[in-house]
Amino acid sequence: MFRETTSEALAADVRAARTGDLKALQRLFERHAPLVLRLVSSRLPSHPHRELVAEEIWLNVWDALDELEDPLRWLPWLLSRARQVLEERHGDELLE
Repeated sequence: MFRETTSEALAADVRAARTGDLKALQRLFERHAPLVLRLVSSRLPSHPHRELVAEEIWLNVWDALDELEDPLRWLPWLLSRARQVLEERHGDELLE
């Protein structure tokens, strides 16, 4: 039951963020920023500005929120977007 409630709360934040609700986006960011930064750090371990790369990802996510068809799939979509940004903008630096 708790898991469904958490998933629904995330989906509600995604839907709200799509309409421009910055507080909803902030909640998504606060909850998942450490995960995105860990992904960046694992793929770009020697990059001197990993936090800026993570910010690039979040800007891309904000711009692309309308592309997420199912808000319940937020986390897989977020990680997919993060990997896509890393490949497109930092592909030559990535650690496999």
